[in-house]
Amino acid sequence: LECLVIGHLYRSAPETDKVGGDFYDIFELSEGLIGLVIGDVSGKGIEAAELTASVKNIIKAYAFEEFSPARVMGKANDAILKLDRSPSFVSAFFSILDRETGMLHYANAGHPPAIVMRGESEITLIEAPSLPLGVLPDVVYKEQITQLAPGDTLLLYTDGVVETQGRQGMFGLDRLVECLKSFKGQTSEVPSALLDALLQFSDNTLSDDIAILSVKFCGSPDNLTTPGRQPARG
Repeated sequence: LECLVIGHLYRSAPETDKVGGDFYDIFELSEGLIGLVIGDVSGKGIEAAELTASVKNIIKAYAFEEFSPARVMGKANDAILKLDRSPSFVSAFFSILDRETGMLHYANAGHPPAIVMRGESEITLIEAPSLPLGVLPDVVYKEQITQLAPGDTLLLYTDGVVETQGRQGMFGLDRLVECLKSFKGQTSEVPSALLDALLQFSDNTLSDDIAILSVKFCGSPDNLTTPGRQPARG
């Protein structure tokens, strides 16, 4: 996609009985808007894996109806509750990125915070904490906005990243942030570099599925949204 450099990977846990429901997707909406979603269906095994496709498609379908991550999450939540095989819950982070201006609208449903890698070493956590999907009906999700500057990279990941276990305990969010600071100048290689760090930390033993999506914004400074200006919506 023009103005974006995308990296992504999915790594399943080696134990067949621990197969989970991690998922991610990136798709083009209208007028230069890009949908970005990552999530994790609770539970393990074949049933959770099968349900993952349904959840991902539900979020994507509503994204084409509602150019608002918060409203997409609200509708997806109610739809997931009506599924015959409704999971205990689904954590998800959904955002809409304007690939021309770098404006990012997002909503978080019980998912680990997204990360923006700014410049050479600045790391910013972006959060909008709310209940996971599929827990309670009629949840109102909170929508927030952040601005990506040219060269900034948005990193989305599932909890298998921060919950990776090693001899020093859990990998954790603090260690993740420090690890990302060492990835200076990397773009599409961020997911694979992060996976290498996790494998080294865990002695090549991952106990949970891992999904990682990175999006580097390469737009022109002249197109950045000015304060108070909203990106074009469909």
